[in-house]
Amino acid sequence: MAKFRKIAVLVEAVLVSELVANARSNWNALPEWVKERYEKGGFVFLNDGISTKDWKATLADYLICDANGGIYPCKPDIFEQTYESAGITRPRFMAFGEALEAVKRGSRIARKGWNGKGMFVFMRPADELHVSFVAKQIKSLPQSVKDYYYRDCVDGNGNEITDLPAEDVVKFTAYLCMKAADGTIVNGWLASQTDMLSEDWEVVD
Repeated sequence: MAKFRKIAVLVEAVLVSELVANARSNWNALPEWVKERYEKGGFVFLNDGISTKDWKATLADYLICDANGGIYPCKPDIFEQTYESAGITRPRFMAFGEALEAVKRGSRIARKGWNGKGMFVFMRPADELHVSFVAKQIKSLPQSVKDYYYRDCVDGNGNEITDLPAEDVVKFTAYLCMKAADGTIVNGWLASQTDMLSEDWEVVD
């Protein structure tokens, strides 16, 4: 008897528990095909899963969207036996507030709507530098600022103090930076009104 192998078909799949959680607290994180089907009255989110007139999926199940747009549940054991990762992931877009939380955790973020290639935003973390280092070694400060802090490094006769306390530091607060399309780093980046209201932010790490 001849044997046949099923032709591989790409599908999208998400755990129902993840969908239900995002439906409650982070609607923008839902896949577009889920939001579209919900808005058309295709199914209802429940505390214990998702329900339609044809089927009900529990929190442990996967929800699948096939190449033809068909949406159906799959039990986890069958899913593990039938599907494997295709190595393809689509970026998850988010609102600015969520993106800001991601950048605070050290991620790089960017907007899909930006035209410049390679642009992203990151946070320069807060820092504490010894006053003598600030006064004599930092290159990114004006000389007048370094001269101001140098006053703390000398005594009343102008002689340099060699045993300044370790806790004599200058505190630098955190700030946002942008890596621009031309490769330069823009310190103190400020989001525009359009940036803050857009929901096409993504983590680019």
